[in-house]
Amino acid sequence: MESPGPGTEAAAAPEPIIAVLEQVWAALDALGQQLGEEQWKTPTDCPGWTVQDNLAHIAGRELALLGLR
Repeated sequence: MESPGPGTEAAAAPEPIIAVLEQVWAALDALGQQLGEEQWKTPTDCPGWTVQDNLAHIAGRELALLGLR
């Protein structure tokens, strides 16, 4: 199944996706505020990556997509 292309109804209506992304960012923000210093250093299932590394990677990708990095 192919994704909708430009000019289709799904491609022209980003609001639902934006709302979900805002929820995800709010959840990540809330989680990050609850973590202590040691929890930020906790290893994850990604070999060699900590919780901090993962969140920094996610944030960096988003900034790049926005053209801010």
